[in-house]
Amino acid sequence: MMVELRRDPVVERWITIPRERAIDIDSLFSIEEASPNDPCPFCRDQNDEKEIDSIRDAQGHWVTRVFADLRPILRVEGTLSRGAKGIYDRMNGIGAHEIVIETPEHALSWATMDSRQLSLVLRTYRQRSLDLRRDQRLRALFIVKNHGGMASHFQHPHSHIVALPIVPLSLIEEIEGGEKHYAYKERCVWCDIREQEMNDPERTVYLDDRYLVVAPFASRFPFELLVLPLQHHADFASAGNDDLDMLGRCLRSTCEMIQRRLRDASLSIVFHSAPFQNPPEHSFHWHIEIRPAISKLAGFEWGTGFYTNPIPPEIAAAHLRG
Repeated sequence: MMVELRRDPVVERWITIPRERAIDIDSLFSIEEASPNDPCPFCRDQNDEKEIDSIRDAQGHWVTRVFADLRPILRVEGTLSRGAKGIYDRMNGIGAHEIVIETPEHALSWATMDSRQLSLVLRTYRQRSLDLRRDQRLRALFIVKNHGGMASHFQHPHSHIVALPIVPLSLIEEIEGGEKHYAYKERCVWCDIREQEMNDPERTVYLDDRYLVVAPFASRFPFELLVLPLQHHADFASAGNDDLDMLGRCLRSTCEMIQRRLRDASLSIVFHSAPFQNPPEHSFHWHIEIRPAISKLAGFEWGTGFYTNPIPPEIAAAHLRG
């Protein structure tokens, strides 16, 4: 399905809209679930000619693989064109949407995967980020991991890499907030959060020599978590192999905690990294957000953007720590 990007002129938020006029409306009200008898699309042999990237072992067997998503949000093919219709801005749906198959093992998750394997998944993310930024049409990249029936249709461990021709509003808001904090205090706001949480650890659920995991002070959702590198870097792709090895252990421990204490709740994990062009090195700090799919947005939250979290982050952190 071909899409175009449209910009909301009030809040400057870009969204994707399908170009096709004929849409199956009924499909919007049905839940598509993979049948246990259906062959897993990520287990069966994939066409090597369509493989974008991979990590392989000494025997040449794949350990992680990357393919273009079969139902992409955005496509790399074509020329980026921008236009307007009256006051409305739009552009064609140029970008990249890739699927990372994280392991040949079907039934694993980040809570059960060996941390070394998870480190290789993270190295795959880094390699794709370094490669995709060579495309001058692309401005920002997001890595998204979904787990569980409420977040993903497929059980086989996989994740999405989406590169965009614009910097999305959520990232712009983080960048502007970081710039304002730096202009006033000449410090990175995420570094200040790190110091605050390490000095007052009641919201901390994980800490090692390189990473801190906390329930944010102003958590939007129950058991929302923030993963912060202790060292200041704006770009996830700048992480070295040792950093990613430690991050693999951090994420495995955190997901294992969620599996054990939250009954293996469905969850979404999103990596936030600086834009490709003119990154704010001094004021932005790459980080990861983890959101267990426990609550849904109600009309008040959706209408106002004012979130109501029924579980204080201090209680959430204590529960996860057990």
